[in-house]
Amino acid sequence: MSAVAATALPRGTAAGARAGVRRELARLALPASLEMVLQSVLFLVDMVVLARLAEAAVGAVGFVNATVGFLMLALSAVGTGGAALVAHALGAGDAERARRLSGHILATGAVLGVLAALALGAGAEALAAALEPEAAAMAAAYLGVVAWGVPALLLQTLAGACLRAAGDTRTPFLVATAALAGKTALTWALAFGAGPLPALGVEGAALATLAAQAGAGAALLALLFRPASPLALAPRHLARIEAPLLRELAVLALPVAVGQGLWALGSFGYSLMYARLGTSALVASQIVAAVEGMAVRAAFGLAVAAVALVGRALGAGDVAAAREAGAASLALGFRLALVGAAGVAAAAGCLAWLYPSVPAATRALAALGLLAAAASLPVRVANMVFGNGIMRGGGDAAHVMRVDCLTVFGVGVPVAAGLGLLAGGGFLGVMAGRIVEELARFWLLTRRWRGGGWVRLAARGEERP
Repeated sequence: MSAVAATALPRGTAAGARAGVRRELARLALPASLEMVLQSVLFLVDMVVLARLAEAAVGAVGFVNATVGFLMLALSAVGTGGAALVAHALGAGDAERARRLSGHILATGAVLGVLAALALGAGAEALAAALEPEAAAMAAAYLGVVAWGVPALLLQTLAGACLRAAGDTRTPFLVATAALAGKTALTWALAFGAGPLPALGVEGAALATLAAQAGAGAALLALLFRPASPLALAPRHLARIEAPLLRELAVLALPVAVGQGLWALGSFGYSLMYARLGTSALVASQIVAAVEGMAVRAAFGLAVAAVALVGRALGAGDVAAAREAGAASLALGFRLALVGAAGVAAAAGCLAWLYPSVPAATRALAALGLLAAAASLPVRVANMVFGNGIMRGGGDAAHVMRVDCLTVFGVGVPVAAGLGLLAGGGFLGVMAGRIVEELARFWLLTRRWRGGGWVRLAARGEERP
């Protein structure tokens, strides 16, 4: 499928157009959602395997994965913001511009990934110092290894963003599936020993993660340069740096980076609050994050599809089609959230099987957290579709950044600190802060959607270099 063919928009009667949007939404969203679920499973593999070593290993690995994940949120902004421009270019029928934008996204990501790896490797012990001694030692050892996989992980993320913007969500999904299969086998073999392989514990799980990241990143980059790829990049698209394109990327990527960075900083603050409450609260929070994350990520594909469909429609000058794509994404997201909420609630009864080495009191705390997470899941999914999908596809990243800043630091973190630490609400008090944050974000994003201010790319009438 060519890049231009991938941008075709549903046409026909109003009912037929709506049905076409829903079909295209499902075609794009399903592989992307499955890919994100698989990435959550990859995270869960470490948690479940290492729970058989020690409770502290669960907290240590969860803390590191959260830290790396928060950093990736900020660094991947060049792709999540730039994807809207790639889709916009394809919607306008300018495939070469889409390739040049993709090349700039990947080149920027390579530089950022190396810098991030150096920073994480040097600061591993300092970051882990927030944990209790046993968990801190494990976290430092784990982070000291997985930090070097960040460049490959970032390039995998950015290459996937470019392909999804071009309408190819299947290739990133297949690469993620292969990475999960290899990661699962390697984690068990290297953590506990198999055949000639020694039992390396936490360090073994880290090596398995590093191998999976490196393999997936290299494979996805190679596939992106194939002639049969929707973008079919050539080396010249990475080697030639154009200042006008960098400025365009910066206009969308910087607000995304700042917004995601602020959100990540707030989430890191929540993790520190859990750590201050003790190992039990920290481990319970990581269990909730692992299970809830699978349900949230199942809806990730809708945000990916919304970026592609909204961006294409606006590139073709069809604002009505962009709004139709957004509305369809929200409707499907609500249905998926209800199913996901039921799964999260059901998982509360399976913790003894998943985490047999975790004390019963910690599992009970995690079960309460899962029930609270299930109740708030529809709001979280709607916020993802709004902020990560519709509004980014419309070029309204700056407004999403402002909303993230306000809701995290003006609402969520203060409420969590007040209820969880000052008022003695503990684990559930901190969780309440996060839920209130999501409710505030939902109210603000809904107002923006109804007012139509999120349509920025079409209104801007940007010049194409």
